[in-house]
Amino acid sequence: MGLDPEEAERVLSTDAHAGEVRSDELEAARLAVRSVPSFAFDRYGASGAQAPDVLLDALQRAWRGSHAEEGGLAAGTETPGCETPGCEDGSCAV
Repeated sequence: MGLDPEEAERVLSTDAHAGEVRSDELEAARLAVRSVPSFAFDRYGASGAQAPDVLLDALQRAWRGSHAEEGGLAAGTETPGCETPGCEDGSCAV
């Protein structure tokens, strides 16, 4: 995996990243994460193993929600990035 075994052992035997781990645990509790993997995109999310189209839908909903105040998507499109020539079918989105 590209990890140095001795460095990994050294880090795991210390509390070097305990603060970050506790912070991640608190954030997961705040988001009510109950399974692995879990995905959070703004206020949209998905728990457990999901098909790519489910994750894409969550990403698109989050993107639309976060860009609504900026005018949202190009008129008549459902996916971000469709103003790029050749992207009319949404194939270059997300």
